[in-house]
Amino acid sequence: MLNTKIKKKLFLSVIFFLFLPSVACAEKSFRKHIA
Repeated sequence: MLNTKIKKKLFLSVIFFLFLPSVACAEKSFRKHIA
Protein backbone atom coordinates (compact mmCIF):
# COMPACT_ATOMS: atom_id res chain seq x y z
CA MET A 1 0.00 0.00 0.00
CA LEU A 2 2.80 2.38 0.90
CA ASN A 3 4.47 1.62 -2.43
CA THR A 4 1.37 2.65 -4.42
CA LYS A 5 1.14 5.92 -2.47
CA ILE A 6 4.75 6.74 -3.32
CA LYS A 7 4.14 5.85 -6.96
CA LYS A 8 1.06 8.07 -7.04
CA LYS A 9 3.01 11.03 -5.60
CA LEU A 10 5.79 10.49 -8.12
CA PHE A 11 3.29 10.29 -10.96
CA LEU A 12 1.52 13.46 -9.88
CA SER A 13 4.77 15.39 -9.49
CA VAL A 14 5.92 14.29 -12.96
CA ILE A 15 2.62 15.41 -14.47
CA PHE A 16 2.88 18.70 -12.56
CA PHE A 17 6.42 19.43 -13.78
CA LEU A 18 5.45 18.57 -17.36
CA PHE A 19 2.21 20.54 -17.20
CA LEU A 20 3.49 23.71 -15.50
CA PRO A 21 5.88 24.90 -18.29
CA SER A 22 3.23 24.44 -20.98
CA VAL A 23 0.76 26.44 -18.88
CA ALA A 24 3.30 29.26 -18.47
CA CYS A 25 3.98 29.19 -22.23
CA ALA A 26 0.26 29.31 -23.03
CA GLU A 27 -0.20 32.23 -20.65
CA LYS A 28 2.61 34.16 -22.36
CA SER A 29 1.14 33.66 -25.82
CA PHE A 30 -2.32 34.49 -24.48
CA ARG A 31 -1.06 37.79 -23.06
CA LYS A 32 0.60 38.58 -26.39
CA HIS A 33 -2.74 38.16 -28.16
CA ILE A 34 -4.49 40.46 -25.67
CA ALA A 35 -1.85 43.22 -25.86
